[in-house]
Amino acid sequence: MKSTKNWINGFSTIQIFKLTIFFIIVYVILVMAFPFIAYLIRLTTKLTPTPPDAGTNLNRLTPNLTPTPPDAGTNLNRLTPNLTPTPTNTETNASFLEGLRKMGVEPAEMHLFKSPLIITPHVYAVNSNGNVYRQPGTRKNKIISFYHVSQWFKENRSYNRDFKNCPYNQCEVDLTGEKMNEADLVLFDCGRLEFPPGKRTAGQLWALGCWESDANWNYKNYNKWKDAFNVTFSYRLDSDVMSPYRMLAWRDRSQLTLKWEDYMAIAKNKTKTATWWASNCQSNRLNFVKSMQKYVDIDIYGKCGPLNCTFEDEMHCMEKLNTTYKFYLSFDNSHCKHYITEKTIKLFHIESYPHVVPVVKGGFDYDKYFPNMTLVNGNHFRTAKDLALYLKDLGNDVHRYARMLQEKDKLVSPKVSLPDWCDVCKMIHTKKFGIYHDIKKNWSHNTCKNMY
Repeated sequence: MKSTKNWINGFSTIQIFKLTIFFIIVYVILVMAFPFIAYLIRLTTKLTPTPPDAGTNLNRLTPNLTPTPPDAGTNLNRLTPNLTPTPTNTETNASFLEGLRKMGVEPAEMHLFKSPLIITPHVYAVNSNGNVYRQPGTRKNKIISFYHVSQWFKENRSYNRDFKNCPYNQCEVDLTGEKMNEADLVLFDCGRLEFPPGKRTAGQLWALGCWESDANWNYKNYNKWKDAFNVTFSYRLDSDVMSPYRMLAWRDRSQLTLKWEDYMAIAKNKTKTATWWASNCQSNRLNFVKSMQKYVDIDIYGKCGPLNCTFEDEMHCMEKLNTTYKFYLSFDNSHCKHYITEKTIKLFHIESYPHVVPVVKGGFDYDKYFPNMTLVNGNHFRTAKDLALYLKDLGNDVHRYARMLQEKDKLVSPKVSLPDWCDVCKMIHTKKFGIYHDIKKNWSHNTCKNMY
C-alpha cells in the first residue's frame, strides 16, 4: 500500500488529471471502434479471395450462389437466361453444379465481374426419378406461331423448343404459321415487315424478333405496324426476350489445364500480328483496315482480301489462329446499341477454343460487359495508325500478350443457343405485357452511328 502511495505522490495533481483524461479518451475510442472492427473481421472471413497464382482468375470469389439483385436500369420483364433453380436441398444444388460442369462452365455468381452477357445456363432441378420438377396446376396449352420468320432462326434457335425439360411445359411451337389465328404468341421477323399485318386474335401477343443490327431492320409499311407489338425478341440486352447469337459463361476451372509456361510458349511461337476475315467489304471498314496495314502486318481472308479459307479448309484456318496470328480483327459492319458480331463470340466457342486475342470495334460497350484483359477495344483509338501501333507493341510484349490469352481462356461460349424456350413458355403463362407505341422510335431511334 505504501509503494502505491509513493508512486501516486510522484505525480502532480495536473499530471494525474491529464492521465485520467487520456485513459477515458482511449476507453471511449475502443468502445466505439469495437463493433466496426468486429464487422470488418466478419466481412474478411466471408469474402477472403483465393490466393492468386498464374492460373487464378482475380475476379473469382469463393463460391456464393446468391444472385445479384437487379439495378435501376434492369428490365424486370426481360427473360434473363442466368436464372437458376432455387435449390431445395443439398442434393438439388449438387445436381445443378454437376449439370454446369457437364457443360464445361461454372456459375456466374462465383465471380466478382458481373455482365448480362456472361450467364449461368439453365440446369433444371430434377427429382429422385430423374424427372424435371413441374410447376403445379393444370394450364391451357399455349401456342407460339412463327410468321414470316427466317429459316436460319427456325433451324438454329431450338434450345428446349420441345419443352420436355421445362418446368412450364404446356407449350408448342408452330414453325409454319398455320396456327397463327389460334396462337397465344406470334413471332414476326423485323426484316420481313413489307407485308401488312393480319387480324389479331383477342388476347394474342405479337412479338417483334430482330437478330440483325438496327441498321438492317426493314420498316416498309411501318405505319401499319406502329402499335402492333407487345414483346421484343432480339440480341438487345434490354429485350423482353434476349436472343443474341450466343452468350458467354465462365469456364469450369477444372478445364483450365494450361500452365503459365504453356501460355508463354504459345505467345512466343506466334509469327504474325493480325488477321481479318470478311465477306462484307463495307468501304469505311475496309479502308480502316487497309490504313492499319501501313503500320502493321494484317492478312485479309475472304472477299475483301487476297487470301481464302474455304469450308473444307476451315479447321486448318482455325488452327492458324492458334499457332500463327496474335490478334483477330472483329470489326462490326454496323455500330449499333448492344450489337456484337458473331465473329467475336466465335473466338470463345467451347468447340474451337482458339488462342487468339479479339480486337473489337463497334457499338457494343465492351468495357462494361467484358472483363479486363480479354480483348482489345478498338474504340479507344482515334486513328487506324494508333490502333495498329498499339497492336504491334502489345504483340511484341510476350509476357503481357500471354497474360491476355490466359484471361481470355477463362470465358467460354457454351453450346446453348438463346432463347431458352422454357423461358418463353413461362413468360406466356405468367407475365402481362402492354403495347410498344411507335416501336421504331422507341427501339431504333439514334441507336446506330458511323465509327470509321
